[in-house]
Amino acid sequence: PNANEIVPENMSLNGIPDDKYEVIVGDILEREVCDKIDGADVVVANIMADVIIMLTPAVKNLLKNRESVFIASGIISERLDDVVAALEKNSFAVDKTREMNGWCVLTARRADN
Repeated sequence: PNANEIVPENMSLNGIPDDKYEVIVGDILEREVCDKIDGADVVVANIMADVIIMLTPAVKNLLKNRESVFIASGIISERLDDVVAALEKNSFAVDKTREMNGWCVLTARRADN
């Protein structure tokens, strides 16, 4: 609920100008949210593995092209393989995974045309 405040703060800390990103807060499973997104370069989800798995098909449809990136975090180590399997099943290629203190993050790209 506070992404509209936190994201601009983080972007500023990382030197990313306001005109280089757009924050859209909402449920990507809802049509009205998806209609606001015209091909994303990056989609970020920091939420539990079960939700990331459920959102994977919708995220694939939101990404602009094969160079676009899906960053998923908030995944406990024990569930990383489940998330990777769901991504691969939905035509994603996982680029990188990292683990720290029992939590994982991964980056993936569309593997289809």
